[in-house]
Amino acid sequence: MLKTLIDKVKETISYYHMLEPNDRVTISISGGPDSVFLLHSLVKLKKEYSLSLSAFHLDHMTRDGQSKQDAIFVKNLCKNKGIKLIAKEINAEKWCKKRGLSFQKGSRELRLKILKDICHKHKIDKIAIGHNADDNIETVLMNIIRGTGTRGLAG
Repeated sequence: MLKTLIDKVKETISYYHMLEPNDRVTISISGGPDSVFLLHSLVKLKKEYSLSLSAFHLDHMTRDGQSKQDAIFVKNLCKNKGIKLIAKEINAEKWCKKRGLSFQKGSRELRLKILKDICHKHKIDKIAIGHNADDNIETVLMNIIRGTGTRGLAG
């Protein structure tokens, strides 16, 4: 029998004990394929797991305004799926420079800081983040290019 992608998602959720019935889950969504797939998957599984879903999007105000298009896409997607969206807009480049951080590291820290605040404020049980093996491979390659020790090789 052919398994659907949703069947594979359910197997992964079960294997790693990722969700419990009645969990309140915030989906961190960038508008890219990983996080959009994650949102669609959790919407499909919402009833089965009795989930309460919301979403978070951070417009980093980058790419000469193109990030605004991602924000609009995410807003419309969440509206169409009936998912409450918490959206923020922060000039991530300025935020990172002020703290002496690379854009990659700083924007990750910024997103996680905001997500933690949202979870605390809204009593969220879980954060769902679309991350795949390619993301880790990309991180390792970037670290090698920059010149890294053993820690950077771990991704």
